[in-house]
Amino acid sequence: MRTLFRFVAMSAFAALVFNACNKDSIEQEESVCATTLSEQEGQQAFAVILSKAVAMEPSLRTFLKEEAIKRFDMDYDVFYPYVKDSRLANGETVREMLLRYSDNSEQLTQIEQSVPKLTILIPDYSWVEKNCFSVNSWDTSSDRVAVGYDDRMEAHPIYCKGEKIGDLPAFSFPSFPILIVKSNERMVVREAATKSGEREYDFFDPEFDGTKQTKGHIEGGLINYWDDSSNLVQDQHDYISSATMNIISPETVNAYNTFGLGWNGAAQRDYIFYDMNQTNVNNGSLVTYERELIYRFSLSQAGLFRCADNITDPQLNNMVTYTEKGDRPNIDEAIRRMWGNGGFEFQIEAFVGLREGGVMRVGYYVVSVNPHDLVYVSEGYYTYDWTWFNNWGSFTVSAEHFLPKWYYPLQHPNQFLKLDNSWNLSAVSDNMQLVISEVDAQTTTSKTVSTIFKHSNSVTASVSGEIGTGIIKKIGLGVSGTWGDEKTQSQSYSVTWQDGNDDFGMPVVYYMDNIITSYDSENERYTLRSYDFGDFSMCLIPIDERRIATIKTATSN
Repeated sequence: MRTLFRFVAMSAFAALVFNACNKDSIEQEESVCATTLSEQEGQQAFAVILSKAVAMEPSLRTFLKEEAIKRFDMDYDVFYPYVKDSRLANGETVREMLLRYSDNSEQLTQIEQSVPKLTILIPDYSWVEKNCFSVNSWDTSSDRVAVGYDDRMEAHPIYCKGEKIGDLPAFSFPSFPILIVKSNERMVVREAATKSGEREYDFFDPEFDGTKQTKGHIEGGLINYWDDSSNLVQDQHDYISSATMNIISPETVNAYNTFGLGWNGAAQRDYIFYDMNQTNVNNGSLVTYERELIYRFSLSQAGLFRCADNITDPQLNNMVTYTEKGDRPNIDEAIRRMWGNGGFEFQIEAFVGLREGGVMRVGYYVVSVNPHDLVYVSEGYYTYDWTWFNNWGSFTVSAEHFLPKWYYPLQHPNQFLKLDNSWNLSAVSDNMQLVISEVDAQTTTSKTVSTIFKHSNSVTASVSGEIGTGIIKKIGLGVSGTWGDEKTQSQSYSVTWQDGNDDFGMPVVYYMDNIITSYDSENERYTLRSYDFGDFSMCLIPIDERRIATIKTATSN
């Protein structure tokens, strides 16, 4: 593996950022004791308190690491409302301990009121480089811990033992232990409080409920993604190995071998969904157990940073120069905002038109994705400073070195993105509309869209006794009109939407689309059709839903 980091001693960085040896150069943080605090002021005040407590209390450090690793919301978050009454080793609750480090008895109450979804993120930055800080390898026996907060700035203030010790520069990811105070974007406050006045909370979507996820899954956060030989680094291609394809969908392989790219006007889905071949060209019957599977998706480099445009997104911090949804940051600006290493949340909906009018939703998923599963880093630089914290440093990455890769839901627990479309062309359209967005958890509303759905006239319900009552019969290959021209109709319908969602497009999947587009016999791999629309790409593969357990087991390994 070629060396990608240059170790540079930066005296200016040392003087500016972590010059903790000279206490006179360190700013003392003013306590926030106003009657009311803004959410950001509350986060800042809590960061100061927390920095004192974690430096002095080993039991608190141990507790926070244990809670973060539980990933209760599928991220390394410690949700303060859920843990504040937990007992620590010395018998105190978390809140009681923090009160001892507050300026006065009212300060913590004011913070709780101003930040109702108060959260401590203990990040895993090892996806940037293996020596960056990770909660998984945090040695909690050491009192050398920094605390930051969701500050909306390019350079991030860092606190230790109640003092501001400097600013972490833009483009940088620390190699030293750090906790980040923020508001939790995966939780929502219920409208009504309990009789005692306590707030109650729900997950924004069940996808984020870590208590319901499959146990034993390893995220692989300690993998060195800087290894050029790693297939994780190179994974932005359109192919799939023959071995994998034959595990997931051998019927698609047979369809390609039978019809190629359209033998005599056939579609590969004629073989898969209607059991048709070069001999049986006029007497297909619907295979009811075949379904479409979202096999993988990816974002373009620009798309990665479109997700960083809302205050609930993990990367956004500079709200001084970037304040509105339409004000898209360029990539350099977006990289400077990468701070809290939370996950992305994607919403995927799929719709088909009904022959008799109307629209049916055949798929809805909210998918939680960690940055290291969508992004790899190709190059960076290490800067360090010799301080009383013993060689604290950070890794700096420029925008062009953040590169996208495919995300495979099959490799993650509870992410089997199977759509309910069996392509029953006698009832539904021969095109399917998908709506893709990156969720910014706010108020749930609806959004009206309009789509032109097409209906083949080559499929009808069979006549009783000919094949069997209720079986759907297909006459002719493809979807050309054996009994007349194709029927089209425009339908308007509502999609699930959150105010502030990023719209990543509305790709249309057609029954006639080829699934496999070529075969490379030398390397034994197929090329899959990729639906590319704007900043988002996706591959679909039909699967036999009776084989779901087999597919899950094989692909998760």
